[in-house]
Formats: sequence, C-alpha cells, structure tokens
Amino acid sequence: MDTKDSWISRSDPWLKENPPKVEFPSLCIEPCQLDSNHPIIKTIKDSAKSISRQNIKLIFVNAGADQWLLNLYGGTPTVQFGPGGGNAHSPDEFIYISELTNCTKIFIFAIIEWCGVK
Repeated sequence: MDTKDSWISRSDPWLKENPPKVEFPSLCIEPCQLDSNHPIIKTIKDSAKSISRQNIKLIFVNAGADQWLLNLYGGTPTVQFGPGGGNAHSPDEFIYISELTNCTKIFIFAIIEWCGVK
C-alpha cells in the first residue's frame, strides 16, 4: 500500500520526501495439520454422523486460515468444517441453508461432547 498520499506524509517534510511504504505479504502462514486420528476429528465426525446420518470425508487442503496459530502456538486443536455451497471467495458466494442448519447442530453436538457435558 503506497502511503505517499496520506495526510501525515504530505504534512511532514521528511516523510514527504521519503514516503513510507506498507506491505501486506500474502500467505505468510506456517503450514499445520492434525493427525487424522486426533480426538477432535473423531468428535466432529461422530457428531456429523449423529446429525446427518452420513460419514464426513476427511480431506487436507492447501489453504490459508488462522487455525495454524491455534494448532501450532495456542495448544488448541483446530480443524476447518462448515456447510457446503458454491462460488467461494466471489461476489456471489453462497451456502445452503439446510447445510448451515445441520452444521450448526454438528457444532453444538461436538462442543458438548468435547467439553464433557452430560
């Protein structure tokens, strides 16, 4: 991001001649993954089976998400799981309401199970 047109760069003599440049590097994240036998994965799969009566497929993707911070440094096992839809990351991205409803129920079941609530 070029900041030479910012008000502070224009008002400061040194900054006017030496405008700062702010860069936001993309995909500067560390890779991470959980063992496919991790208990949180079993908990989510079991919850999904209870709600949807279907087995969910475990896949590994090369995508950026904040879960790496939790998995690598926060001591919190984290996975990506959500409802289906289409046109990801585009202006007409969407999800299916029925899957959103099921996904919400799956999260509730998984949280209850993971936290040991009876």
